[in-house]
Amino acid sequence: MWTLLLAVGGWWIAFAIGVLVGVGRTSRNRAVALAARLYVEVFRNIPVLVQMFLWYFVLPELLPTGLGDRIKQMPPPWGAFFPALACLSLYTAARIAEQVRAGIEALPARTRLPPRWGFRLAPPGATSSCRRPCG
Repeated sequence: MWTLLLAVGGWWIAFAIGVLVGVGRTSRNRAVALAARLYVEVFRNIPVLVQMFLWYFVLPELLPTGLGDRIKQMPPPWGAFFPALACLSLYTAARIAEQVRAGIEALPARTRLPPRWGFRLAPPGATSSCRRPCG
């Protein structure tokens, strides 16, 4: 039962975070796009087993003493459940974010916003019938 609770809870949290981060990856705001990209790069490039170790053993040591001690003294199975839930949720959210980003970028051009970096425009008075990005 604990495994099912962890799987379902982690999936729902990952789905919510992943959709937000995936949409953020396609944002025209550079700060939002950079933050979303940083999130994906960090959580996808650290193996899940290493992340599990960090969430369970390292995070309580980095938090303020009172909060860290409360986390370490949680009765079983909650002391292992919450770090595992956080780890699996954030790791899976990074994967979902990439799927959402790829889906948005695969949409036909007329249904999407213009590209993030824009087009180079012809100088005034130029007679070019080129409708493709120049450069």
